[in-house]
Amino acid sequence: MGRAAKVDKAPDAPAVARIDGARRPGVAAAAVHCSVAVDFAPLIAPFKKQGRLTLRVERLAPKARFSKGSRNNDGASWSLASDELDDLTYQLAEGYDGDHTLAVRVISLVNGNTLAVLDYAVSPNSLAGALEVSATEPRPPARDDGSSDLLRAELAQIKSELGTRDLELAQLRQEIALAVVSAPTRDIDAELAGVREAAKTEVEQRLAAAAAQNALHLQQHREAWAGEHATRVADMNAQMQAQLADARDAGARDARGTFAAAEAKWKSETDARLSSL
Repeated sequence: MGRAAKVDKAPDAPAVARIDGARRPGVAAAAVHCSVAVDFAPLIAPFKKQGRLTLRVERLAPKARFSKGSRNNDGASWSLASDELDDLTYQLAEGYDGDHTLAVRVISLVNGNTLAVLDYAVSPNSLAGALEVSATEPRPPARDDGSSDLLRAELAQIKSELGTRDLELAQLRQEIALAVVSAPTRDIDAELAGVREAAKTEVEQRLAAAAAQNALHLQQHREAWAGEHATRVADMNAQMQAQLADARDAGARDARGTFAAAEAKWKSETDARLSSL
């Protein structure tokens, strides 16, 4: 944002009026309360490569005007050519000399396009008491013991440094804006296609890695299950063999007992028959 760094005392008597940037003899000038020096040159410096330029200043204070250029038909804006910026002053009427911000529109005369709309801060009250002098009522000399002069000088120096930094910042902003405007247009479709292809490749790689991991886990589970199953089968076979052996022993014992009982019964019956003879 630009900032006015200098305030000039208005002349003691009204001069011939400057209407729309040109003198018109016989017309009384409106009372000018203060005249502020403005410097728009640094604001248009980044756009000089765009060809011939013109400025349209908007948001003027009521009854305000510039020392050069011309008022537009809307009555609320002012046009300035690029060669009218030297020794340019912004003239304010009494009652409208508060701090405010102008809108400076940079327009190309080649194609009529607006290149940028910049803010330019105007601070008429930056120097103590300087704006209390009107064009028709001279201010009486004030008493001063020397300290006020020193204070005014310090304030003027501070305001000047701030104004310089504001102008540098505004110029830097405009250079950035110009770089963005003049940057080559990129092929958005090509970039989107590249992003989609990269995303597709990444998804396929992740799916392949997940499939390989799942296959490895499945093989490990199969091997673990096979080992556990073989152990269980061996245990079951051992148990079955033991049970079969027990059954055979029990069957043999039962068979021997049955045979002994039958043999004893046969002997008993035989002995009984022999006794009866």
